[in-house]
Amino acid sequence: MPLEGRIVCIADSMDAMFSKRPYKAKMPPEKVKEELQKNRGLQFDLTMVDAVLEHWEEIADMYHAEAGG
Repeated sequence: MPLEGRIVCIADSMDAMFSKRPYKAKMPPEKVKEELQKNRGLQFDLTMVDAVLEHWEEIADMYHAEAGG
């Protein structure tokens, strides 16, 4: 899969997990991180998960700030 596709895959999945939807509540950051780790090498590219986890605090803080909390 091209790099761009791997980036979009993890970014879209994270956005869905971090966001409240009409059919589900948003996930807490710790649960999102667990899902990424659990699906590393399965649903998500190994290097993409590693890159996200390397910058986890920044990413979780960004989503928390966007949610107004």
